[in-house]
Amino acid sequence: MADRQIWLVEQFARKLAEVAESMVGSAVSAAINASAAIPEELKQETPGALVWQQGFDAGDGCRMVVAAPRASWERIGGEALKAAGVDELDADSVRGTYIEILNQALAGVVSEISGMLDRNVSAVDGKEIPFGAVTKVVEVVINGESVAIYTGIEAPLLALLASGATPPVRPPASANQASHQALSERHELLDGSKTLDLLLDVELPVSVSFGRASVPLKDVLKLTSGSIVELNRGVSDPVELIVNNCVIARGEVVVVEGNYGVRIQQIVSARERLRTLN
Repeated sequence: MADRQIWLVEQFARKLAEVAESMVGSAVSAAINASAAIPEELKQETPGALVWQQGFDAGDGCRMVVAAPRASWERIGGEALKAAGVDELDADSVRGTYIEILNQALAGVVSEISGMLDRNVSAVDGKEIPFGAVTKVVEVVINGESVAIYTGIEAPLLALLASGATPPVRPPASANQASHQALSERHELLDGSKTLDLLLDVELPVSVSFGRASVPLKDVLKLTSGSIVELNRGVSDPVELIVNNCVIARGEVVVVEGNYGVRIQQIVSARERLRTLN
């Protein structure tokens, strides 16, 4: 199972670098440092360290631990805030920014696990814990300075990955096939019209749907500041990207340089778009 562990940590390192780079605005690298040792202080509760446990709904005990000493999360979160134009850094903002980067990286790991197991897997029960077992060191180089992040993968997740397919070559075959299918459908649409290319520069408003709700008129009249309307979408469910009243993609909400954004996880097929047309 060692190769599966290395594969998963490599995916995490790659996703972490991608997310950090998008927020910092400069090159960020992250890779396993096989020669580095796990500090003794991280084997118990360490003041200032941020230890995150991320669960996956692939099975009981499928969890991953990511531990960052204070210097590491301060560096990563601080550089992201500086890139966003924040000059006065406070610990809570830096900590929150690092957790956001970490969660986005772990969301990318979820898609890799889903591809490996050939079924949908979601991240669940992400939380801070006092300490956790870590076995691998990920060296992150950000703006010329190297910091260390420590990872651990619990046995049930490793066993599940070991029972899956061979680790995919980047990009994963499942994602590659989906991309080819979407591209083929797009070509079919374009080939069917010789004038469609004239419309390609037309700007269209894009909106994001977090869910819908049907509310009786009498309840609408009772709405005041502070009222809560429950939507038909769970916290972990993807949001919908809508153009011209038609769902064209689904994804997750992310933060990019202080603004909300949507990371596309699925492009809706042409046939499904017709079904979701409002």
